[in-house]
Amino acid sequence: MLASVGLANRISDPSEDLSQLELRKLELARALVGNPKVLIADEAMAGLSEEEIDEVLAILFALNKSGVAVIMIEHIMHAVMRFSQRIVCFETGQLIASGTSSEIANNSLV
Repeated sequence: MLASVGLANRISDPSEDLSQLELRKLELARALVGNPKVLIADEAMAGLSEEEIDEVLAILFALNKSGVAVIMIEHIMHAVMRFSQRIVCFETGQLIASGTSSEIANNSLV
């Protein structure tokens, strides 16, 4: 699992020695151990740089291509728009919009 997220070279390192990006990758690897059909990525990209976001997205795209459905809970909208086939938006717990990324981008409520 560590190799699948790009951490094979850190297999012997304690988690406190990992960068923020590597910790996110470790979280994904831990979630994948159970061979899930659905993965919920909750704020997996918060606090990461643009390059780091691209790395996490690459992992999520690969997972989705392998058959894992990914539910992304995220506030980094360009990542959501790039990744998602369907987007559901909530405001204070109420559904305000649902649709494709282009439909959401053009929704005045969002």
